[in-house]
Amino acid sequence: MFSKKQTSENTITRQAETTTTKSRTRGISMLADGCSFQGKMFLQGESRVGGHVDGSVICDGILTVEESAVITGDLNGVVVLFNGRIDGNLRASDLLRLSPTARVYGDLTAKRLVVEDGARIEGRVSYLTPMESDSERDTDSTESSPDEPVQLAV
Repeated sequence: MFSKKQTSENTITRQAETTTTKSRTRGISMLADGCSFQGKMFLQGESRVGGHVDGSVICDGILTVEESAVITGDLNGVVVLFNGRIDGNLRASDLLRLSPTARVYGDLTAKRLVVEDGARIEGRVSYLTPMESDSERDTDSTESSPDEPVQLAV
């Protein structure tokens, strides 16, 4: 039988899949562990990043950032399942899930946020309203909040 954790992960994955129907009609983009990219990366549909990115990442579907990934720059996506490290701002117009191995050194912005035990955040956390998330889905900039930075180690 499924454990409670597996059931929770399966529910989040199902929610992510139903959020973006575009990902079902396209192939999978991937930057594997050991690979690197420098510049602005545009991804469509279901995508995985496991290597090093020096620059910004923009994805219009489900983006899984693997534990081995290191991103130096901003990341914008619709659904982001984040397991790696980012030195920059992270924005999800729908769902952002931070796994226990996630290390975020920058500001977070999301419509829905799930932070698992062990994830580390050093920056501001702000939420999008439904109207903001729909109208700003394709933008690649994040707005900063006047709130004081938050350091969170769960």
